[in-house]
Amino acid sequence: MDNEYQWIPFYEEFADKLLGFYDKRDALFEIVRELSETQPFMTYLHFERDDWWEPRNYHIDPFSVLATFNRGTKNSNRTALAKAFAEVLGILSPIPEEFDGIPVVDNRNSFFGDTEEGVLWELFAEALKISKENTSVEKFTEFFDKSINGIAMLTCGLYWIRPKTFMPLDANSRKYISDAFDIDIIPSTLSGHDYLNILMKIELETQLTFPEISNLAWTERGNIEGSNYTPGISVGQWQELLDNPSVFDSRSLEIMKRFKDSSGAATCTQLATKYGELKNFYSRGSSALAERIHRETNCDLFKVNGKPQWWRILYTGEQVKDSSVEGSTIWQLRDELSAALDQVDLSDIQLFANPAIKKDKTNTKELLFENFMDYDHDQANYWWVTASPKIWNFSEIKVGESINYTKYNENGNRRKIIKNYNAIKEGDLIVGYESSPELQIVALGTIAYTDDEIVRITKQEELIHPISYNVLKEINEIQDMEFFSGTQGSLFKLTREEFYHLMDLIREDNPIPEVDEIPSYGKEELLSEVFINEGDYDTLVNLLKRKKNIILQGSPGVGKTFLARRLAHAYMGMKDDNRIGFVQFHQNYTYEDFVIGYKPEEDAFVLKNGKFVEFCIHANNNPTQPYFFIIDEINRGNISKIFGELLVAIESDYRDVPIELAYKTKKFSVPSNVYIIGMMNTADRSLAMIDYALRRRFSFFEMQPGFDSFGFKEYQAGLDSDNFNRVVEVLKNLNETISLEPSLGSGFQLGHSYLITDTYEDALLMEIINYEIVPMLQEYWFDDADQVGIWHEKLLGAIRND
Repeated sequence: MDNEYQWIPFYEEFADKLLGFYDKRDALFEIVRELSETQPFMTYLHFERDDWWEPRNYHIDPFSVLATFNRGTKNSNRTALAKAFAEVLGILSPIPEEFDGIPVVDNRNSFFGDTEEGVLWELFAEALKISKENTSVEKFTEFFDKSINGIAMLTCGLYWIRPKTFMPLDANSRKYISDAFDIDIIPSTLSGHDYLNILMKIELETQLTFPEISNLAWTERGNIEGSNYTPGISVGQWQELLDNPSVFDSRSLEIMKRFKDSSGAATCTQLATKYGELKNFYSRGSSALAERIHRETNCDLFKVNGKPQWWRILYTGEQVKDSSVEGSTIWQLRDELSAALDQVDLSDIQLFANPAIKKDKTNTKELLFENFMDYDHDQANYWWVTASPKIWNFSEIKVGESINYTKYNENGNRRKIIKNYNAIKEGDLIVGYESSPELQIVALGTIAYTDDEIVRITKQEELIHPISYNVLKEINEIQDMEFFSGTQGSLFKLTREEFYHLMDLIREDNPIPEVDEIPSYGKEELLSEVFINEGDYDTLVNLLKRKKNIILQGSPGVGKTFLARRLAHAYMGMKDDNRIGFVQFHQNYTYEDFVIGYKPEEDAFVLKNGKFVEFCIHANNNPTQPYFFIIDEINRGNISKIFGELLVAIESDYRDVPIELAYKTKKFSVPSNVYIIGMMNTADRSLAMIDYALRRRFSFFEMQPGFDSFGFKEYQAGLDSDNFNRVVEVLKNLNETISLEPSLGSGFQLGHSYLITDTYEDALLMEIINYEIVPMLQEYWFDDADQVGIWHEKLLGAIRND
């Protein structure tokens, strides 16, 4: 079997396992419900909502189960879901990592929905019979015709359960079949008999298998109509157009610069993710630009069904074939346009929509705070924007992203206080407030764009410590704010004085970090300070990039804490402690300390974010830079209780995926620029084995004593002490003994850090032996005082008065 179709045995075995639930559908329902509690990409099934399931009679069908990992998401997410089901159902076939030629259902409608009579179950069972034996097709066609699902969705489900027997008739496959086999398919009139006849005709006319045909159909979709079209605009003409501000305005040049920065090719979604703005900024902006070019040049147009395809003037393109790529179409600048752009100075054109996102940032002098306040205040207006979480909220927007807010409500009427909407303009500053579930200021932002229809708000900062309504109503200087007037609405004017009173209040709890010039720090500096070899460093960096969560484990004195901070510095490229968080777990450390919980404040209990959530918000405000959260003694806490639902959110594949936190309906996600480094002492007998759920989400790096490392040998040579050298040799022999001891092992070896001091004297070395090393040996051999005495004598004997 070709490598690209190695998913087939897994899908077929999955179907066989599902057939075992033909008479146990409630049990399957419970399995899917329980899995949904740990799998964020199954939340669309809404097991928490009776109003979602009651109309569906609490039925779960086999095709809907398969649809959980046959939706539009990354291959890694599909693999993770398939693996979760395999573990529960006992599927032995290899878990697929590639899904070539497998059509997916629409994310907005991924539930098939069976009838009370179980039509889909009957169709499923009959389909499996057809694939295994020469049996009557009458029942199959009967249930096929009774299904309430569309042809595309239904045949995709049949293809998933037996890809060698059934062909999907999604839009891509129908077009390919029409072109290759001259078979016209009208979905609305297709019966079960028609479907089987189509399959028979395809099998007679080709030696290709159905998976091969499906794969070709999805490959061919990349060949967009009009690939041979050209607008006929030369490089010189493009240069003239680029010099014409009525054609290429500043926004058009921003789009062009971002395409060039992306090597000339990208999807709108990729551009929006990387540079900011909504994807419509790029699609509509490109269409409007192309229309202006056509008016100016009267160039040739490419049309489909009489409708101009404006994008074709600027770009060539192909549809996305890799499910891991964000977006649907990759657009590439036309060669002539790209060459003309090379001759244009775009240095003054803004590359990133949010000035805080800069590639050339050399420190974390919180540029987003500076830029938020760096406007012409004589020209800017100030606004209070209230978000109603029933419609939208600021927490759903990442820093640097925007949201369009219409000037009309859902009934088509102008919103309240229309004079404010008429007065708003680009560059205005906003204070973001949420009216539920907590009444509080949560964000700062700017007005990125406004016209007759919409206001575009860009989020510039999320407040680590929101300002509650109870605090605001006590500030005399702002009691005349329009927001307090009792008028309903969402956009309220702030005077300059009110705005600055609010900013003073905000900055009391959310200060701008004071950062001096930060020294650089990298691999060479780390290897000179930390006693590990270059290969270990490279391994740690690769683990961080791939897993995002690592645990440094080892015995006392191997330098876990020292390495954790230095590793963070080296990864950043600078010694920026503003981007490092630190906690130490212990038996009384709680979810409320770490994530969120009610804490006493004056005469009441107030819901407050924990240390890790606050740190994530801080990282969200600087999304292009890495942040490191270091957890000392990670195995001393009750891991499941401390992390709670974040055990899923910290996984690398689930970063930036919103989840609900306890006590709170507002969504929260762990940002992709946060890295977690835990430290674990392997020689502490009082600790239980680390939680398996946490173990699966971290990579574990075993640290060894560094007596033989290049860095330690340099340190040792610099001391030029025979006594020190002899003590080192005794410790190395001691570690060999400890490693071979059945009750101990390598995890109990003594590390090099015991011997690292600012100054060296024989007397200090004896103190370390007597009061640090020997007490540790007494812990190890608590029932063997003779063994402790032998090594104590050897260590002291290495220090001679020659």
